[in-house]
Amino acid sequence: MNFTHFTSSLSKRFRTDMRRPPMSEVEQEVCNCSALRQAARRVTRLYDEALAPTGLGVNQYSILARLAHVGPGTIQDLARLLVMDRSTLGHLLRPLEKRGLVGLHVSEQDGRSRVAALTPAGRAAVAKGRPLWESAQRRFASAFGAKSAVDLRTVLKQIAMADFVMLRTKGEKRSRSQATATRRRLMTEEVL
Repeated sequence: MNFTHFTSSLSKRFRTDMRRPPMSEVEQEVCNCSALRQAARRVTRLYDEALAPTGLGVNQYSILARLAHVGPGTIQDLARLLVMDRSTLGHLLRPLEKRGLVGLHVSEQDGRSRVAALTPAGRAAVAKGRPLWESAQRRFASAFGAKSAVDLRTVLKQIAMADFVMLRTKGEKRSRSQATATRRRLMTEEVL
């Protein structure tokens, strides 16, 4: 995968502020997290703009599309599938529930869990958004090449599945609970 090709294609095709230097002229990010977040913001903007006619952002559409694919599930199971904190998912589900796109009810198997399910209006929103999402997919693949897009998704899936807590070096003393607390705090700050 040629990441230099990614950045030069991105700077040529998706520049929005011509007063700033193109991405290819900016020093390469040395922090993996910052580089991923910058790319994620840029790609999120592409998909948000494509999905705008539905009134949904890519985060909301992803939740609806996942529910359409896997069917009803507990908030905890859905959060795990989306690689998302439960509280963040709950925050994103509330507006979808208010719009009548998702129904939330108490689980029959475990009264402590809530189950999320698409409503007929939610299924219609997914159907309306699908061609718009596909258009964004094509634009992305057009900018970077279909094979590079698949390669990138493969690497990103590996990153999403990595257990970085278990990969700590000997000198790191943070406990799993400290890492979880930090992650939750940071996710809460992102939402605000």
